[in-house]
Formats: sequence, structure tokens, C-alpha cells
Amino acid sequence: MNELSKLERAVGSFLGAAVGDSMGWPNEDRAHHIRRLDKQLVESGFSTWFRRRGWMAQTFEEPVYAGEYSDDTQLILATGRSLEHENWWAWFTGIELPVWLLYERGGGIALKRAARSWTAGKPPWENPKDRNQYWSAGGNGVCMRILPHVASDARDFSKIRIDVLRNGISTHGHPRALIGAVVYAFALWQSFCQDEMLEFGRLIDVLLREKDLWIEFSEDYFNGIDWLKHFPDGIESYKLLWKSVAKESTDLLEASRSYIKQGALEFGDEALRRIGAFDRNSGAAGTVTACASVFLASRYAASPKQGLRFASSLIGVDTDTIASMTGAVLGALHGREFLNHLAAEVQDSAYIEKIAARVQSRSNDIPKSNGSKVQVPRRALLAFTGALKSASVGDAIPIPDGRRAKLIGKENLNSRRGCAVLWRLATEDGQTLIHSSLQKPRGEKQALDSKNEDVSQQFAVKCFAHDLKKAREFYELTMGLPLTDSSSSALKFAGFLIIERTKKAHLPRLEDRDNETTTVVVEVKNIKEFYLKLRESGADPSGVRARVGGGAGFYVFDPFGNRIEIFSKIGM
Repeated sequence: MNELSKLERAVGSFLGAAVGDSMGWPNEDRAHHIRRLDKQLVESGFSTWFRRRGWMAQTFEEPVYAGEYSDDTQLILATGRSLEHENWWAWFTGIELPVWLLYERGGGIALKRAARSWTAGKPPWENPKDRNQYWSAGGNGVCMRILPHVASDARDFSKIRIDVLRNGISTHGHPRALIGAVVYAFALWQSFCQDEMLEFGRLIDVLLREKDLWIEFSEDYFNGIDWLKHFPDGIESYKLLWKSVAKESTDLLEASRSYIKQGALEFGDEALRRIGAFDRNSGAAGTVTACASVFLASRYAASPKQGLRFASSLIGVDTDTIASMTGAVLGALHGREFLNHLAAEVQDSAYIEKIAARVQSRSNDIPKSNGSKVQVPRRALLAFTGALKSASVGDAIPIPDGRRAKLIGKENLNSRRGCAVLWRLATEDGQTLIHSSLQKPRGEKQALDSKNEDVSQQFAVKCFAHDLKKAREFYELTMGLPLTDSSSSALKFAGFLIIERTKKAHLPRLEDRDNETTTVVVEVKNIKEFYLKLRESGADPSGVRARVGGGAGFYVFDPFGNRIEIFSKIGM
């Protein structure tokens, strides 16, 4: 094995992560995959496919072209950009996470909830609406993005561990997310330091032998962030939970080693099942995903091309993340050579290589405090979407993170109930950003008070709000309803819901919320999918109940006390 430079390991790892993400995304368990445009199998390379987007009955089909990546690679790049700033943590939470909401593709519930909280100027552990979900968030949204911390300083794991944990708590509070990220970071660190061919299974052996380096927990790691004091059951209780999850992670690695020791490659699916990767309830946990990726990287350390194909073709798991993390470890071991033509064909390959090089050359000093506050205001996100709607191909559009971009493509998408549009932008530094949304139902009138409108053929539901700005944020950003008209005194969403300004803040008392009241009723096709998306957006819906006459439903209140009932004739 030829000795690789640190730069080649970093580039190979970044590109390996992006290629694994792009190859695995169509097979990912929650990708909302509809159909593939061609018959190409993922094992042979990239493919073009469609995924379902949108809300309620107003869904649309969004194309994902061959080689395009998902949130895994997006957040690796966002972390990498953050490391270019002296106070990288403040930049990541105040700039990168809020702006990511504008172009995210495939982001998970916990990630988007935390990003919205940071957009509102509150850490998720201090947000009354989000804090319970924050402390229970143990998914793999942390471990999938921490590669830049390892690549920036592969000399000292104690520094890497602190950075990884600081990064992790910005979106996830449960030890499963954080320990999973540190386990994966340790495996990456070992791979970056490897000068010889990695023996079959050695990565797992080292993780278990040096487990004190990744199971250790200290409040001092967080450098003045008053994070842990908000844990509902107290700091000592959290430490006990940490120890329990650390033991759980050790058991998963021991199980992985037992299969490695059997020596036969055909035990791959069985081992992943034993680790829990196929479990629909726990398969996306940070600890499970980290152990699954480490197992695959150990198993295929000498056959990286085969290993990446195996990881990206798994069905019934969080495929894009497992393939991305496996690809990153294999890339750190072998460089980019094993990726062949895929390294050049993955979306933004030159930009990914540039970020990897900049991260690898960075001096990785740990910041002592949060420093000055850096924050993208929510109005900047709304201004960006507004600018997109009126832009033509070729126009320059500022991104709220300070970069400039050019609109390079705009296409109408297939939708039964409205006009969906996809915008494609190229930033000045070389990244592709994609934003899509449903604009308005077909044939809808353009103004609330049009003199030519035939009122006898129109209908709408009118509700009231004392703050139209806040109403727009809820219905457009949280509910996902398109704003189809507006004036200084009213907003109209989806062609049927009018929110009119009132001076009275009429939020009802909580104990009155189950009483009969005026309700906006909306039918959806898949109530479970919509319920999860609504929870993901930060709203607080009631529990799903069976409805008289069949089906199921739930309700949610907007910030002004207006009740919205969501139902489906099919049920759960």
C-alpha cells in the first residue's frame, strides 16, 4: 500500500462520503422514492429517480438527478465551511443551520427542528416547544456530518472529541447521537493515521481496546455552553444515561467483532441485523449507524469498491448515511482512487475537493467560548424565497450566508393540485443549491379583491391573527402552505385560507382547546406521513385518533389559537 498524503486522505474521505450518499439515497428507507427514470442499478453507479415532496394533498414529484447528494453531504460541507471561522460553533448554529433549511434535501426530523430553533434565535434545549424532543433525539444526524473535524486535525483525538461533541449538541441531546458520533470519529481518526493495509476487522479491535478514549464524558468539554443544566432529570441522571449508552455501544461493537472473527464475508446482512441496522425503531440511532459503518469498513477494508457498493445497495436501512459514513472511512484509508469515475461525476465534485483541502490545511484551535453572536434573521430566509419566485434564469441572488449565487435552472414539476417549481442555483464558490416548493393551485385568481373575480364561484375560510408576519412564518414555513396572495391586512394560503389582521390576541386557554370551536378541516392522503412531517416542522399536533365513520385524524393550533383538523379516510 503506497503511503498517502494527508491531503489525499482528506479528499478521498470527503468524496467517498459524497459518492456513498448519492448512491445510497435512492434506497434509503425514508427517501419517499417514487420511480427511477432509468433501469440502471445503484450497484453500477448513480441513477436518476423521483421523490415525493409537498404537504397534505398538494404533493409533487421532485427529480433527483444522477450523482446528486442529500443532507449528509450538505452538512459535511456546512461543517467544513464553519471551520474556516474563528468561532466555528457560533457560525454553524447561527448561519449554516438556518440557511441549510432553504436548500436541505432529505433532512431528518431532529435536524430540521433544531435548525428552526436556531433560526428563531434559541438553542433547542431552551426552546419550550422543542426541548423534550431535543433530549430524546438520538439519531445519526450528528455522526454523518463530523468528518471535517477529523480531517482538520488527525493528530490529537482529545481535541477532535471535544469538537465533535460541541457540534453534536447543537442539534441532538441524547447520548446515542453523541456517543455514536464519537465512535465514528475515532474510527475515522484511526483510518487517517493508518500507514499500512488495514487488517480484516482491526478497526473494531482498536475501538474496543481504546474505548476509554470515546466513552469518557466531562462537562468541561463544552467550554461554558450552559447546555447540560437544562436536562430535565438533572446532570447526574444524564451521566448515568451516558454510561448506559456507552455500555450499549460496546456491546454492539463486540457483536460486530464476533461476526468478523467468523471470517466469512457472507455474514454481512446477518451482522447488520444483529447490530440493529434493519430495526425500524432504532436503525437510524447514532450508535447503531456508527457501528454498522465501522463493521462494513472493517469487513471491506481491502476491497473498498465492493464495500461501498454493498453499503449503498442495502434496502430497509438508513442507506445513504451508512453508505456515506462507510465511504468516508474507506476514502481515508485508500484515497479517491477506488472511486474511479464516480469521484468526478458526483455533484459538486470540484467544490467538495476544495472544501476538503481547505479543512485539511486548517489550524484546529478549540474556541474558549461562544464569542459574539452571529445570526441569520428569519426575514432573510423569507426574502430569499421571495427573490427566487420573481427571478429569471441568469439572475444573481444573494444567499443569506453571505455568498452570492446565480439562478442556473428553473423547472415546473409534476403536481396534480398545483404548480410546483424547482430552482437550481450555483454559488460563486462552486456549490449547487436546489430549492423546490408548491406555488399555487392551478387556475387560482391572482388577487383577493380582483374586480373581475366571480365571487359566486369562490370560497374561503377566514381566520384571524394579530401578527401577519408570524402568521406567514407558521403557514408558509411550518405548515408548508403556499402564499397565494397578500395585502397589508390579509394573507391567503393555498387558495382557500384567509388570515386577516386583528388587534386582539385571541389565543384560547389551554384547558378550552378541546371544546367545540371554528375549525379549518383539511383532508390528506397519508395521515401518518403528514403527522410526522408536521412534528418535524416544530408544530405540536394532538395524538392521532380514530374518526367516527372510519379513518383517523388529529388537530393542531396555529400561534393565534386557530384550530386546524387534519384527517384521512384511510387512517393509519
